[in-house]
Formats: sequence, C-alpha cells, structure tokens
Amino acid sequence: RFVEFIFLDRQHRYWLGTDDGLHSYDPLTGASSLKVTFDCDKFNDMTSDDEGNIYISTFSRGFCVYNPQTGELRNYRNIGQDTVKTGHLCNDWIMCMTSDRNGVIWMGTSSGVSCFDPRTKRFLTYGWNQLLPEIMCFSICELHDGNVAIGTDRGLFLYDQKTRKTRRFPHSEQLNDKTVSYIVQSNDHDIWCSTSMGIWHYDAKAENFSSHVN
Repeated sequence: RFVEFIFLDRQHRYWLGTDDGLHSYDPLTGASSLKVTFDCDKFNDMTSDDEGNIYISTFSRGFCVYNPQTGELRNYRNIGQDTVKTGHLCNDWIMCMTSDRNGVIWMGTSSGVSCFDPRTKRFLTYGWNQLLPEIMCFSICELHDGNVAIGTDRGLFLYDQKTRKTRRFPHSEQLNDKTVSYIVQSNDHDIWCSTSMGIWHYDAKAENFSSHVN
C-alpha cells in the first residue's frame, strides 16, 4: 500500500494515512491495522487533540475526526452546517493542520485558514471564521509567544493572538513572491522556512531574513 502520511500522536501512537485508509502502526512489531476507510483523493496532514482524537485532512472533502476509543468517525465540510451558531470550515481543500496551546485545531486550506475548537465544536473560537481568504495556505506554526506564523503562496504572514489580526510577517518582504511550504521555530526562537526558492532563516535577534540552499 502507498503511505501518504505518518503521524505520532500525544499518546505516542503511530498512525499511517494510506491509499486505502487510516492504519494504526506498532513500530516494535511492524504490525499495522486498518481502522477506517475514506472516500477522498489523498491525505494531506494529521493532528490530534487533548483527548486523543485524530484529525485527518481528507483532501477535497474537509476533515474527519476519529475517536480511537469508540471507533466513531465524524466528517466536517464547508457545506451542510449550522453556520450562524458554529461558524464553518472555510474550504474543503485542507493543506495543513496543527493544534495550538489552547487545544484549538488550525487548518490551512487552498483559500484561507479556519480554526476548530474540539470542546465546543465551533469554528468561531477566536471571533472570526476565516483568515486570509483567497490565499493558499501550506504551513502553520505556533510560535513561542503564542502568535502563529502562516506560510502561503504569497509569502509569510503572522497572526497576533492579542489583536486577533493578521499581517505580513515583519521584515519578510523578500518572501512575498515565494511559496512558503513549511515553517519551524528553533529553541533560540529563530524561524526556518522551506520555500519555492530555497531555505530562508529568520534571525530573531537581528530581525532579518537570509537565504540558504537557493
């Protein structure tokens, strides 16, 4: 089978997204078990919440939440929801997923960013339904200060948790014409971005970007 994604959850369990569904995997024995199948084109990403539920990007069909304890599977899509009370997923083509320190699930899509609160089942946790509409979002990284960096096909953006507003990442003008596909922050608070034109490094002390491996 073709393995599209490997994920290690907070309970230290391995999960494999393959061309025939979601498998649990034991690296000690090499044994795997098919848990659930999906009708979707591909897996793009996975994450988990504080309760151990697994969130799977079923690309073009929103996302699914799988409960390993009960076997329950629930699908969330851009359509068919009570959007007045709960908000809604901004786009069904989810490119990336991550969980922040508050337990909220962030999802970057082919047209903006959505947030989902597992406790309330709402998309309006931070007072908005969508960030960066019409912009393709490939990577989301919560930074040490709680703010969120977002990598897109139009450069790097920063979401400020205090103001709840999004702006261009400071001093990132050189990235505006590049696709930022992945973001990580090192222990010294520097930021590293993989882009369509090499690796870019943000020096937090000097407050500037430099390029590597062009």
